[in-house]
Amino acid sequence: MIECRLTQHPIFIVDQGRSMSGLSGVTQSGPLLVHQYYHASKVLQQSQLVAMEISGDCEFLIHQPMWITVCGEEAQVSIDEQYVSMNQPLLVKPGQPLRIKELAPGTKLIIGLKARLSCMRYFDSICGVYRERFGGVANGKPMITGDIFHVDAIFEKPHFGMNPTNAITPYQTARYSVSLQSSKIDFVPNYQYQHFSLHARYLLTEQTMQVSNKADRMGLRLICDEPIPAPKQTASQALALGVIQIPPDGQPIVMGPDRQTHGGYPVIGTVPDYALAQLAQIPATKHFHFNQISIEQAIVNFTLYQSQY
Repeated sequence: MIECRLTQHPIFIVDQGRSMSGLSGVTQSGPLLVHQYYHASKVLQQSQLVAMEISGDCEFLIHQPMWITVCGEEAQVSIDEQYVSMNQPLLVKPGQPLRIKELAPGTKLIIGLKARLSCMRYFDSICGVYRERFGGVANGKPMITGDIFHVDAIFEKPHFGMNPTNAITPYQTARYSVSLQSSKIDFVPNYQYQHFSLHARYLLTEQTMQVSNKADRMGLRLICDEPIPAPKQTASQALALGVIQIPPDGQPIVMGPDRQTHGGYPVIGTVPDYALAQLAQIPATKHFHFNQISIEQAIVNFTLYQSQY
């Protein structure tokens, strides 16, 4: 059992997400921070990892001995007032407070739990989507201060063999870290790209973008100085993870893991999941550019990205 004593922002309970659920009109959900999630899974040596996605200072009390890991960019992590390393297996004993603080603005982290679920699955996942009223802490709700999440710990120490060289490689952030001044976010033009004017395509890549304060797991709403003109609204269509919608106001929306399954706004491209995880870490005060790449280059980048975990 995990008790949330304090959190600045709602905490989302995630696992690998829902496979093929879109056929039933249910969002796939799953981790927004794909890289950190799979690194946590590797650290704890557990498939179908249960994890918490956090985006601010928080404190937990874990009521049973449990192996955990905290993965992502730098933050201060302490167990029972003792600072501990990130991206490595950590043992929390009953009654010991787990505190995470001093995250950089916009930074999100994954807390992996070596545990079995004691809650109901929906479409073979415990991910909470409040819009659909299932999963999460209860009825799709994220975790907030005072909430309790029930899991059964697997008290089995993660091990990496007798040879020290078999140890987990520390989480690598250099390739996908976000510059303090600007960053380039890859996107691949999709099947509606040709329907946009040359001017619209120019505006997408040549002007800076910002992540709006309204961005969430459903969609990362962006802000640009000159709105992007879009062709006439289309009939409702299926929406993939990372699709860039252009609504009537010309401010792009990048679809996240908790997106609706279909929509009618024109779509100009798709952000690959490795770049979507990068985009999710950009603070609202920073600027970035979209970087157009081919699908072949996206596959190469994804392969390099996967090799890091």
